[in-house]
Amino acid sequence: MQSSYDLPKICVDMNRRLVLPLCVTAFVAVTNFEKQWTRVSEKLTAQVHATSLRSRVALRSSKMAPSDADIFRLRAFPEPLVPTGGTTFAEENVALRVAINAYKERTNQDDHSPILAFLDRFPNPARLPALLTNLGLEYRRTGWFL
Repeated sequence: MQSSYDLPKICVDMNRRLVLPLCVTAFVAVTNFEKQWTRVSEKLTAQVHATSLRSRVALRSSKMAPSDADIFRLRAFPEPLVPTGGTTFAEENVALRVAINAYKERTNQDDHSPILAFLDRFPNPARLPALLTNLGLEYRRTGWFL
């Protein structure tokens, strides 16, 4: 019995509906990063000092640092944070966990400053593509662009 579904047509339709918006979302997140950073940088400095992110990271030992699997299971974003850009370090994992916990506890859904502060401290983390993709998805979800 032959199926009435045209698989190549369905795949093309899925690509048009899913892949392109995700690519555009990631691209817009990267281009908007510099624009928003200027405005957010002053708030970030105050917030970093208030939460003493650096002192928390310095006090943690590498034994207490979360593993890559722990970061993967945090589920603060729509997509998992998979390290694709190289190896991760204990200090980076601790700082990311602190940033994600602060991000989860935010009261304003448009406040992405904990993640942006992490990216300021670690400009090229192993999870950069995953973080930018998730920021782009959050920007889209909260209506920053269509």
